[in-house]
Amino acid sequence: MKKLLVLSSILLVVLSCGEKKNDVVRKDLMKEIRKYIIFCENRADKSKIASETNIYYVKFYSKNNNDIVDIFQNMSYNKKYMDGYINLKENTVFFYNSDTNLVNVKKLNKKALNDLPDENSKEAELGFNPIVWGYIIKNDSLVKIDSE
Repeated sequence: MKKLLVLSSILLVVLSCGEKKNDVVRKDLMKEIRKYIIFCENRADKSKIASETNIYYVKFYSKNNNDIVDIFQNMSYNKKYMDGYINLKENTVFFYNSDTNLVNVKKLNKKALNDLPDENSKEAELGFNPIVWGYIIKNDSLVKIDSE
């Protein structure tokens, strides 16, 4: 009986470690995404902004010999160019041109979303000026870019 209990415990530890390795978004980037969502939700609560959304973008690109990732809100998503998305409670986070060191693109959700406005919706035509949090990807870490 003791052997069965020990083996079960070891199996649980091994399985839980395996799950952590299968994360879709690297831990440091996920932390920044969550902080940005909290920032936006708090800002919306304080100022009662009617145009706040539950659609978030994580967009990767290169500029001035730097690899950059931006996190921001949008009124719609562009299904044609997205790598995929994840759901964080009522929020949907879309990934574009993902850095494979930070995002496991194969594990992103790619199912059609009929309940969110896409690039062909009227929301896509609205003027929306989000606050963007930018990061330089440097030495396998994220360095926040001052937006001031």
